[in-house]
Amino acid sequence: MLQQNITDLESRLIYIVSHRNQNKVEWMNNTRENGAWVYIGNGDEMNRDSIIKKINEHFDSDNLYIAHTRNESIEISKKYIGKAIESILGRVSFLIWDTNFKKVIEFDRNGVMRFGEFKD
Repeated sequence: MLQQNITDLESRLIYIVSHRNQNKVEWMNNTRENGAWVYIGNGDEMNRDSIIKKINEHFDSDNLYIAHTRNESIEISKKYIGKAIESILGRVSFLIWDTNFKKVIEFDRNGVMRFGEFKD
């Protein structure tokens, strides 16, 4: 029971910090036309291997945070990120952060993503 409470608390903290920092992110390649969003596809047309490659290129750290909901946000090893996002990619909006909450990738349920960095 105690372990479950610790996990729930960590999930809420990841979600809260992510939500708080999201408004202070400077999005890369931000233009008037697309606002920094990159189309990644929907459903079967989504190239998951390419997405995992971009995640690995963007983040230097070995562990990442997936900020999804208050109760379903987690810390995970980068090598398992593909499996962790498999069921939500293209279905819900979520963010992936490094463990310092400095680098981020936002995924939208509409089949787009954007890269950013937290600016104080």
